[in-house]
Amino acid sequence: MWWSRTTVIGVLLLTAACGFQPLYGKKDGKAAPDDLAATRINIIADRTGQQLRNDLQVELTPKGASAVEQKYELQVKLNENLNQVAIAKDETTSRASLEIISTFTLAKLQDGAPLFSGASRVTMSYNITTSGFATVSAEQDARRRGARVIAEDMKLQLAAYFNKLNSGK
Repeated sequence: MWWSRTTVIGVLLLTAACGFQPLYGKKDGKAAPDDLAATRINIIADRTGQQLRNDLQVELTPKGASAVEQKYELQVKLNENLNQVAIAKDETTSRASLEIISTFTLAKLQDGAPLFSGASRVTMSYNITTSGFATVSAEQDARRRGARVIAEDMKLQLAAYFNKLNSGK
């Protein structure tokens, strides 16, 4: 490899000097993953909401929800917009775009005081075919992929919030 040991050490020292702090690192015994795991995820309406909640549970509490005492509550609302985006010469739709919008609020479990709110949005496209089954399957897959992307984005937003909270900034 063309990187020398001196170059790697130099980059690490420069990174440390600029105040870089890993998102999931511990600071004074506190870490964002601990706070993420202490978050209870409320029920989310509809099938996409169930999928999102399952994905959030995997992202926020990889060791299981009962492994840590719950301190926070996450309330999530979803909206979906389905648009036809490609029209064939015979005036039939050949492609669709599914937009999923999530708004969420993190609150203290003890008193319900809101701490952080955010939003996440994703657009997934899929083909509309002459086979009804294939089209339904493609739409369901788009929803599933969208829920996974939103869960990852929400985790990053919450981790950044907890990291900032734990660093006292």
